Amino acid sequence: MAFFNQHRFPQLFQLFQTWLGGTHDKQKLALLKYQNQKRILEVGCSVGNIAEAFRGFESIEYTGIDIDPAVIDYAQMSFSKHPNFQFVCQDLKTYQLAGQPFDFILFAGVCHHIPDVECQNLFKAARQLLADNGKLIVVDILKPEPEDSWLLHRYINIDQGEYIRSDASLRILIQGVSKIKEAEIHFVGASPVSFPLVARFGVYTLS
Repeated sequence: MAFFNQHRFPQLFQLFQTWLGGTHDKQKLALLKYQNQKRILEVGCSVGNIAEAFRGFESIEYTGIDIDPAVIDYAQMSFSKHPNFQFVCQDLKTYQLAGQPFDFILFAGVCHHIPDVECQNLFKAARQLLADNGKLIVVDILKPEPEDSWLLHRYINIDQGEYIRSDASLRILIQGVSKIKEAEIHFVGASPVSFPLVARFGVYTLS
């Protein structure tokens, strides 16, 4: 495990993500398929950096779940003045619904930290928590393609994920559990001004 990570230094991790890790553009991708659904679940919510994208929606009920107690403590502190946001330290596979199913379930930048079988098990668990007309969205960093810039090929080495997949590999992984209704490729900038472009991301809507 790298020494500088979200568990040891959650505040510094959030700062790094904001200024060099592309948080601004990742938040935009997290909202790309969002259509004012009320009950939101983010799987692998980390310190709440993606949750910030939903802070302006007053009528929502947001739940973030992560297995790391340090990041959950930090997220709870950051959102302490927002009672419609809750953060839970738990494995998704054992999570029990408290109320209605979720209308919008998001995996934002988490799959590249998880091996294939476990990732598919989480997709299955998420589908059990999803409302009939709800949306299940996967947003994740992808391996650069040969035609991508040298910067994308260099930047990918900074990421601490051990399971960074190509678009083709991630599609196969998802399709082992669910059909893909929509898929898009986007490029993410490192800083809050979306410059320079440093990473290729996939956005997948599961059926």
